[in-house]
Amino acid sequence: MNLLRKLAVWYVLIAAVFFFGMLVGHYQWFPYSWGANIVNFYRGYGGEDTNVIEKLLSDYGGVPRRFIVSYSPSNRSAMTEVKVPGLQARRAQPLVMLSDDAPYGYRILFGAFDFEETLWGALLLDPDGKPVHAWRLSTDDLPFNTEPAFRKNMYGVDVLQDGSIIFLMQETGGGIVKVDYCGRKQWSIDGLFHHTVTPTEDGKFWSIEGLQTDFDHVFALFNIADGKLVKKIDMKEVRKANPDLHIFDLQREPDVLNRVHGNDVEPLPAKLAADFPQFKQGDLLISYRTINLLFILDPESLKIKWWRIGPWDRQHDGDWNPGGYISVYSNNTRGLGEYSNIVSINPATYETDVLVKGREHNFYSAYNGMHEVTSAGTVLVTSSRQGRIFEVSREGKVVFDFINQFDAAAGEALHVSNARFLGPDFFDFEKLPACGNP
Repeated sequence: MNLLRKLAVWYVLIAAVFFFGMLVGHYQWFPYSWGANIVNFYRGYGGEDTNVIEKLLSDYGGVPRRFIVSYSPSNRSAMTEVKVPGLQARRAQPLVMLSDDAPYGYRILFGAFDFEETLWGALLLDPDGKPVHAWRLSTDDLPFNTEPAFRKNMYGVDVLQDGSIIFLMQETGGGIVKVDYCGRKQWSIDGLFHHTVTPTEDGKFWSIEGLQTDFDHVFALFNIADGKLVKKIDMKEVRKANPDLHIFDLQREPDVLNRVHGNDVEPLPAKLAADFPQFKQGDLLISYRTINLLFILDPESLKIKWWRIGPWDRQHDGDWNPGGYISVYSNNTRGLGEYSNIVSINPATYETDVLVKGREHNFYSAYNGMHEVTSAGTVLVTSSRQGRIFEVSREGKVVFDFINQFDAAAGEALHVSNARFLGPDFFDFEKLPACGNP
């Protein structure tokens, strides 16, 4: 009997502690904030691969270990260091290779540059591959920001022709920010957003509101000029509008809090609408990473017009392209061959091709990553987990290579977020303010 009483007491105590823990989590009572801070410390950003010592060095030692990756370029002898003013002394200067076959134009690169003022930023390279301007980007001053810069991933960023940049730092960054050419904040949108800011042709942009672990994502459309909300699309309503389509239930995994992981939304631009006669301008190309799904949504009727699962794995960044094909960044996160690919698909015929073969270019980023099929026909690839941005010609030759070098001797580089090829006339420099940097 004494044993039974002891077991009963322990059972009641355990049940009470469990119940109290549920109340703490639901109502965020003390010590909820302590526990949340511990979880955030260990979790870091999605895709981070650091041990406890490296986390401590990053968060309390001033070295951004969470965003330092291992990569040593095989073509280092063909690359030169470029001097970027304003970088921390603790890091090496970046490496650049620009061949004579590279298309003529500017290239803007986004990532963890480790500026003296802040970790994150953007760097503009001229047609000769030389730095001509830099933006320092931060969400630290937003009222709903919950993390320091060295624990936030800038994933969702784009540049406009007036030199302004729209960006976010995933959910923990506190919202979306627009800065001008000199990095001065023009507006901010408070809230939880992740993965993308995608401009439209009519002065708006799409983003994804909420947590990336939400099952029913909310796609939000805002005005670029003032950041005002235009409309929202709730995937709960989309599922209701497509009762006979069960594509969101496939390949569910034990990670039930991240069953879809939406990471991109791209409207079909008017200039490409004729190349996709089965769709109309403004239809949304959406990527769901966890279930390897791309689908095309009519934002007015909420009907899903097309979908395909594979042949990509844990993909990001689906794009519309001239000629009627869609390109997508296939991460191959499951490690099938230890390389990533840029894959294309014709939505009319389902015919696929590999535009950039990762095995040929030592290209592998299990997480994050972006790409662009440029106006010159090259493919500009952001390999985030290599700290590398490179550009491949139609013939499969690397014509541009950038390494965000941190420590040359250790073979370390800093994380990169995105890149864009800009034609020589993209900016009207005479109308842009003189900011005095980089």
